[in-house]
Amino acid sequence: MNFKIKFLKNLKKNKYKYKYKYKYKNFLNKAQVKEINFSEYLKIFNDNKFRVFSHTQSPGYYLANDNVKYLKVTDEEKLLAIVSVLKKRFFFNFLCVARINNGPLIIEDFSKRKYYILEIIKRFITKKYTRLISLSPSYLFKNRSAISSYNYIKMGNESFGTYVLDLLQSEDYIFRNLKSNWRNGLKKGLKHTIVSEVFDTKTINSILKEYENYAINNGFKPVTYKKCMAWFKNSRDNKNLLNLKIFQSFKAEESKKRLGSIGILFFKNKCLYLFGYTNNEGRKYQANVAMLWYSIMQSKKNGLKYFDLGGISSKTNKGILKFKEGLNGELYKSIGEFIYFGIF
Repeated sequence: MNFKIKFLKNLKKNKYKYKYKYKYKNFLNKAQVKEINFSEYLKIFNDNKFRVFSHTQSPGYYLANDNVKYLKVTDEEKLLAIVSVLKKRFFFNFLCVARINNGPLIIEDFSKRKYYILEIIKRFITKKYTRLISLSPSYLFKNRSAISSYNYIKMGNESFGTYVLDLLQSEDYIFRNLKSNWRNGLKKGLKHTIVSEVFDTKTINSILKEYENYAINNGFKPVTYKKCMAWFKNSRDNKNLLNLKIFQSFKAEESKKRLGSIGILFFKNKCLYLFGYTNNEGRKYQANVAMLWYSIMQSKKNGLKYFDLGGISSKTNKGILKFKEGLNGELYKSIGEFIYFGIF
């Protein structure tokens, strides 16, 4: 009897195994990857719903002089996914690595095929560009062993995460959901500071230089001035591209004395807290809290659905981590970095 049960279980297990293999081979035979131009990538990005998408895969994240390839994946007539791939060269251009950062972007209805889609993209890249791939999968990918089964090797560096606020909730709900220390800081910030959006290019230049100096003094690498300026220009000239808005705060009774600034990225129905800094007086009056709250409420009024508070890890400064945790957003975690050597 036990032998019969074991035999039936193995039969069922093998049935699913062979069914999986058949579906996989059938998909690889039918699906296609095609290189597309930036205009087509932009249209697909704006016209379709993706289960998960990020600023690093948004049109405009890479600048015109970056060596980027835009790909789409189709199955017969059905669009399945898109991805932007950055080609980076090292050792006097001898070594070429294809970088996929928080991708691919998979159409909502086809998220169950994500590992198949990733595999066919890998095959296309190794055939057309390079046999070295650096991969940081999107939050849609949750199974490390599934990616490793396609011969990707997990890198030793740790995984990253982020907190995301649901802007479809009411302002009152978001406020009440704040942790007590954040709520108290907000009350103080709203009382002592004034926040406004910056439109003047000269002021933007000044703020970005201050942010650069702040980063150097605090030992972290800032987002480059070149990228920030390009994204800021998108906010004026082409809002369909990834764009940056910058907010600044002043002491309520001294409207010309800047306490700090923050930068918020906008893409589709999401926004992301890119950078923030304050001076000593700004920290005293909770200017960063007031600026972030202002940008959250502005984003909500403008119809955005999600507010991403930016990357965190075990190496994140405790003060910054506590600051981001204080908004009580939903935590998303990546599964880390992988590399494919193309020798299998």
